[in-house]
Amino acid sequence: MTKDELKQAAADAWQCVLAHPAADIKNYLMGQGIEFKGTVKPAPACCPLCQKKNCFGLLPGKEGGWLYKCHVPTCEGFKSGGIARFVEIQNRVDWKTARSMLHELTGIPDPYKMQDDKPHEGKMHEDQAGGDDPTDGSKTGGEPDWGEPPPTEEAGEERRYMKIPELGRNVYETFWAELELTPEHRAELKKKRGMSDGWIDALGLVSATRSNLEKLMPLLEKFPEKELLKLGLAQRNNRSRQIEVAGVLHGKSWNADTKEYQYADNIIIPYIDGAGRIIGLRPHKRGLSTRDHRKEEVDEFYNKTSENLRIIYGEVFLHDRPKEWEHSCVICEGEFKASGVAQCGIPAIGFQGIEYFA
Repeated sequence: MTKDELKQAAADAWQCVLAHPAADIKNYLMGQGIEFKGTVKPAPACCPLCQKKNCFGLLPGKEGGWLYKCHVPTCEGFKSGGIARFVEIQNRVDWKTARSMLHELTGIPDPYKMQDDKPHEGKMHEDQAGGDDPTDGSKTGGEPDWGEPPPTEEAGEERRYMKIPELGRNVYETFWAELELTPEHRAELKKKRGMSDGWIDALGLVSATRSNLEKLMPLLEKFPEKELLKLGLAQRNNRSRQIEVAGVLHGKSWNADTKEYQYADNIIIPYIDGAGRIIGLRPHKRGLSTRDHRKEEVDEFYNKTSENLRIIYGEVFLHDRPKEWEHSCVICEGEFKASGVAQCGIPAIGFQGIEYFA
């Protein structure tokens, strides 16, 4: 069998594996004693990978079959995938072993293994046959081609640190969802900060522009006045004393030199906790908490409270740390420095710029 013939035979056999009922990830997990609730998006009581409760479920693939997804950022199942990837993670094996396990599970012969077992000289090993894994299984259940490892340069770009629910969003998440990042700010982040498009999106960066005012005003009616003031998302008008959208969210600020308000676009940085939820929004070099509602007591200076946004940035970067960084990280001044270090694969946290502590 030639190299191309072997590769095609392996591809055809892999499609049969993925189409086999035993390789359906729902059936596979049920065979391990896991029970599911729901039919549209079946979900067990806990994730079979990280054992956390109410965070794991199955999603329909684009062309049939199921994809798994865990909503805990620290779980290896946070990035959705199909049966082959799941077997790989659960059993701590490489792709070739996972493929072999699925061939054995379904009873469908593996052309590569059959070729290896032939007792003649010059047999073609799968590595000699190109080393490629079978075809992109997305045609049968959305399983990606795990044959070649993803390019390291792009690996970080595929991260999605935030996990914001469609329902039950907190106030910060509701405001953030209305905002977008301008092309000018995206270009600035790429040129000045060295960020890739994927990394920018993973961090959830958005812009504070004058047009935000119209988008955010309706939200003032949806939340208690005291909560909006406490979180720094609203402020009182000096004359009417009515609440209005905080100026820092739409680029409005007071110029002490000219004694008048001015508008200048800015970048808003979401603070993301370990569960992927937004716990703060901070315009670059600014603070959302107003002087009236910020707590200044020393004993609460570092507390993670909604009244005090002097919190550590990059909590989410501390998960899935490489072994050499298991008990350490880089501490940076400013969010962008921390995110830049994290983009290089080094866990980092950042304190808000030193001018904020002056």
